[in-house]
Amino acid sequence: SDRIYMLLLWVSIFWYEKLYTKRHAFWEEPRILIKGTSIAFALITVAVFITKVYVPFSRAIMAMAWLISMLTLPVIRYGAKSLLLAVGILKKKVIVIGSTESTATLIEDVARNRTLGFSIVGCLTDDRAQVGRTTAGIPILGHFDEIERIKDETGFEDIIVTFPNIPRDRLIGLLKTWEGLSDTIRYIPQTGD
Repeated sequence: SDRIYMLLLWVSIFWYEKLYTKRHAFWEEPRILIKGTSIAFALITVAVFITKVYVPFSRAIMAMAWLISMLTLPVIRYGAKSLLLAVGILKKKVIVIGSTESTATLIEDVARNRTLGFSIVGCLTDDRAQVGRTTAGIPILGHFDEIERIKDETGFEDIIVTFPNIPRDRLIGLLKTWEGLSDTIRYIPQTGD
């Protein structure tokens, strides 16, 4: 009970690194876990040294615990996340907004990265002629001006925006308009040809 601060420190570091609140890509999460674990162990070691609290473990045991945690935490977290996704607890309904070409690539990327837990319920486009069609197997539900109606119909929770050639001022205006309609808005800029 006198060493509970060690656990609280570890949880605090993970919270600071947004490991409890943000969805990370498959390869990004282990990197952040390793960083958080290393910082937590370093701070715990410093805290033990400063407070002169007796710890019945040698430095070698502490170093092994650090190494083991760096190897096991990503595996345990991946397993737990996969289980929660399988039962539908971490699933999040997402709408993709963008030009038809850019949304197809994004949908394929999201489908490959299942650990994010995104379930794409549809797309909104800037081209009314595309409404009713599909892109990468996902229905184009309407023009982005119809977002409130689509929100009522689908119940999406997050928005992913991918407009490669939209003027900055126009994009900012749209993002402000959509702000209250979702938990999170993610903007994916054009990264090249």
